[in-house]
Amino acid sequence: LKNLVNPFEGISRVKFTVGHPVSTIQRFTNQNRNYSFLVQGTSGKKGLKRLFLGSVAEEVLRFSKIPVMTLGPEAQKTVSKSRLEQQKKPIILLATDFGKTSLVTEKVALKLAKALNGKIHLVHHLRAGFHPLIQTAVATPSGSRELQELVLHLKHEAQKSLEKRASRLRKTGVDLSQALLEKGTSASEALIQEAKKVEASLIILGTHARSLPVASFLGS
Repeated sequence: LKNLVNPFEGISRVKFTVGHPVSTIQRFTNQNRNYSFLVQGTSGKKGLKRLFLGSVAEEVLRFSKIPVMTLGPEAQKTVSKSRLEQQKKPIILLATDFGKTSLVTEKVALKLAKALNGKIHLVHHLRAGFHPLIQTAVATPSGSRELQELVLHLKHEAQKSLEKRASRLRKTGVDLSQALLEKGTSASEALIQEAKKVEASLIILGTHARSLPVASFLGS
């Protein structure tokens, strides 16, 4: 641990604890209220490994009362040449589903954008808000006219909601762009593709949990 913090000498503290990772981290962050956010890595377990071993990062993310920055396996490979350090005006991709959790993530994104002199790229994935039956129907090559009209209506409503959110954020003085994402078989795939497209330094999105909503910061 001491070797890890050597580059941060004078601005860091080392604390070694023993116990269950999730409960220990949760207890430690609850007892110390001076932290702005928590940083952790994740190995990106899939399938049976995730089922039986669980994910410490995911559990911490769900129950942490402070925002969590999570670096996945791909982000860890490129952290030494992070765009956050290279860009004079870092781009923060902010994902919204127009729900209450998104309001929390917007506040965090604004604080980060101002602190880093960055720009916010606000996005919404159109199909993410569709009912599963509608998602299946849309994926079918030959959709009915009624279905096409419904999708157009939902797209129009999503564009209005996105513009409303963007307009409110712009009033704070932050540099902001926006995009309604329609491509991609899943929201996660679309977000990653959009992040690469705009060369985002961070992806900010919220997660629903049984406790307070939290914001997660995923390395780009």
